[in-house]
Amino acid sequence: MLASLSSILFDLMVWVGGGIPSETVDIRLGNVVMSKPLKEFGGVIQYRSGKMVEEGRLDQHPEQAAPGPSDCRQAGHMADGNKLPDILARMEEMYPNMKLEFAHRGTEKDRLFRVDYDRVGGHPTCDLCDVDNVVPRPIRHHTHLIIHYSLIASDNVMMRYGTSQDVLLAQELGVICVEIEAVGLMDSFPCLIIRGICDYVDSYKNKMWQPYAAAMAAAYARELLNVITGRKVVGMQKAAEATQEGGE
Repeated sequence: MLASLSSILFDLMVWVGGGIPSETVDIRLGNVVMSKPLKEFGGVIQYRSGKMVEEGRLDQHPEQAAPGPSDCRQAGHMADGNKLPDILARMEEMYPNMKLEFAHRGTEKDRLFRVDYDRVGGHPTCDLCDVDNVVPRPIRHHTHLIIHYSLIASDNVMMRYGTSQDVLLAQELGVICVEIEAVGLMDSFPCLIIRGICDYVDSYKNKMWQPYAAAMAAAYARELLNVITGRKVVGMQKAAEATQEGGE
């Protein structure tokens, strides 16, 4: 792609990821996370390169991955409010058959369990799980669409156990989202990572929230592209040049 389209500046990687709630970040299913540099990290970090054991330990401490471009972060909607509800409404109007599949799943289906409580019986929706182990959180109306800017952790295998995510990533590094694609691209292509949160990084994974989360991420990407004018990218290094320098 870089050889054929030499004017490309950066790439948007848009899909879903797992959320990492903490005492300081009240992240919910359907929220959007966009990669942002934090401390010495460039927006996306490789959180491991070895094999994770079931109890949630990491074989190797996280390593820094290549940062994405920084000139186009935190779009102007921060001051004026985001346009995601309008974008989703237009999608439903243009493609009514998508409305049911990509709709919000309901706040009652957004349950966060304690990190040390495992799913009962392997049921995909955890209907048999003990509700006494649900973490109490303030009620949030689903139309209150939240966008977070933070570190995103990436590796080629999705983390599945809450203990390591809370203790190591959230508390030590400030990561609030993990995903499995960016790590294969960050070193060779400048990227902005946009992820809709479809589940929490624990043992309760299912695909119920995936369509809505993906639609939210796509809506944010559309809004971001609407505010990136030619003036904002003047002088920005081309992706092929950045890749060549990184290789050197």
